[in-house]
Amino acid sequence: MVMIFFKGANLKYVFLTSLLFASLFSVSCVSMPGDVRYSESKAEGTKELAVDLGWVASNGMKVGVFKNSEMEKDKATLEVCLYSNTIGTEGSLLINIDGDKTIFKSFDKLSLIDKDTGNQTCFKKRYGVTLSYLQKMVAGKSVWLKANTNNGTYIEGEFSKDGLTTAKTGFIKFLSQINMATGEILDKPAAK
Repeated sequence: MVMIFFKGANLKYVFLTSLLFASLFSVSCVSMPGDVRYSESKAEGTKELAVDLGWVASNGMKVGVFKNSEMEKDKATLEVCLYSNTIGTEGSLLINIDGDKTIFKSFDKLSLIDKDTGNQTCFKKRYGVTLSYLQKMVAGKSVWLKANTNNGTYIEGEFSKDGLTTAKTGFIKFLSQINMATGEILDKPAAK
């Protein structure tokens, strides 16, 4: 760590400033919402690609996606995470892409309790989607998600917004790492 001392500088101030810069540098190495993760299991001979839960423009909803090389070629798993309540049962997720509405039923009977990249507790459910549907979500001009909760309310958010920690940004990167003709996960992306 480099410390620059100015004539008459308070040592406590210099130390705290140095500590702040060091912590900012270490945070840049931490996973962020919407980041894409690639992993490969040599033991199982599988590849996995996932988008960490990224924000949709709402008050408490994140969305991610997952695929491994053993899944059917055009299949992926969409993950929806709420921070305020558990996600409902039958038809608990509605996605509206430019006016075309689709209702999804979860694989999970109960909401899973999970921790996101920020170590916050959320209630998550998983839904089967096709890669072609994910392409429609990314290409859509106005894409909205609505998750029904178990207490009769709902949370909705806009997926079509771009941003550093949004789900859409991660989904675009995710899809670029898949051969859409074969459904194959491409080799690990080069480091930035």
